[in-house]
Amino acid sequence: MKTLKKLKFRSYSSLDELIKRNLGSRWLKRMNQRLKHTEVVDQLVLARLRAGLSQTDLAARMKCTQSRISKIEDSLDAQLNLKDIYEYAGAVGVECKFRLDLNSRGQAGKVTRV
Repeated sequence: MKTLKKLKFRSYSSLDELIKRNLGSRWLKRMNQRLKHTEVVDQLVLARLRAGLSQTDLAARMKCTQSRISKIEDSLDAQLNLKDIYEYAGAVGVECKFRLDLNSRGQAGKVTRV
């Protein structure tokens, strides 16, 4: 990975421009792709921060290690399981709802947040 160049004191029109000029457009593209796949994780972290909890505080509530919380927060949405999502959400004081839609053959079509 490209290392961060020394930032020059100048104005940037956007965060994207700052990243692109200092890390390159390839890095910016990878970052934007990752952001598309972390919507649930981002909401969980935001809920933790709004609750005023550190990762260590949350780990104590969930009876796990701080490194486990870090791993959850560094995951892509597809890497999480529902148990982790529900436990995390409950520990930060938010309700988590999902809806399972079945197709015409009674098979799971998709799972969506409610």
